[in-house]
Amino acid sequence: MPKDRVEMMHKMIKKLAQIKIFTLLSLFLLAVFSYPLDLSLKISGSLSYFNPEHINRNLHGREEFLKKLAFATESWSDAEGEVKDLHYGISFEGEFLFSLSSRLSIGLGTGYIYAEATEEKTGITIERAEDTLFSVHPTKINAFPLNFCGYYFFPLRSQLKLYIRGGLGLLWAKYIERIGIWIRPENSFIQVNYQKATAQGTSFFSGLGLSYEASTDIHFFIEAEAKLSKISKFQNKVQEGEETTLFFYEQYNPSLQFWQAKNILHKEKPSGDDFRNVEEVVVDLSGFSVKIGIIIKF
Repeated sequence: MPKDRVEMMHKMIKKLAQIKIFTLLSLFLLAVFSYPLDLSLKISGSLSYFNPEHINRNLHGREEFLKKLAFATESWSDAEGEVKDLHYGISFEGEFLFSLSSRLSIGLGTGYIYAEATEEKTGITIERAEDTLFSVHPTKINAFPLNFCGYYFFPLRSQLKLYIRGGLGLLWAKYIERIGIWIRPENSFIQVNYQKATAQGTSFFSGLGLSYEASTDIHFFIEAEAKLSKISKFQNKVQEGEETTLFFYEQYNPSLQFWQAKNILHKEKPSGDDFRNVEEVVVDLSGFSVKIGIIIKF
């Protein structure tokens, strides 16, 4: 299938998802203001596992560049250290639950999602005759979701309930990347590159949870959740007001004779013999998470 048709289909799917979200939100608000519903507040924290391929390939591209450069430079020692993949993130969520019946509820929530490959996890050390270079490549992604979902509860015992949960949401995400070198023992810092970009995406999720009634108004819960969420079209405005787009590609380094994976902001899509596998960066937050928290009934 032609690439322009694929992109058009992607835009249509994204637009339909947004329409569905706003339609469901309208129905949700209509239900809230039309019927006397029991209100609860659900507060949770979670640990997630996902695989943002473009971020990890970018991190390892810089690692490979440094190790090849150190090997090729006579007065430098071999580069030491190993870049760790970014796979884990944390999130916090607050959600209002409205009970339609003893078993059925609807929820509207928001929160904060955060994941980072820190300086320690991206550090590479190179010894030189006069000093030590410590290269760092911290990269982080954060997002603010707006979720709409439905719940169905299955009573197990007097104080214990099993529930299933499913829904969809919007995500506003920010990508921040910095490449720098600490020079020791002077402890001075050289910033090689800094870039940030924002994007909007959608998510689809489902979960299975267990709720325990500690008292009439307080419930504790644990929940396993699966999520499908791929965010693309990260952009940033330059000083002239023009927008740049975050692209992933492999660029050939003739002096070291290898293709280095990179995430770089460009005004236009890179092209030429020195570039291959050029595409817009996709931050894939799809994966699994485990949530724990509390439900407070009003």
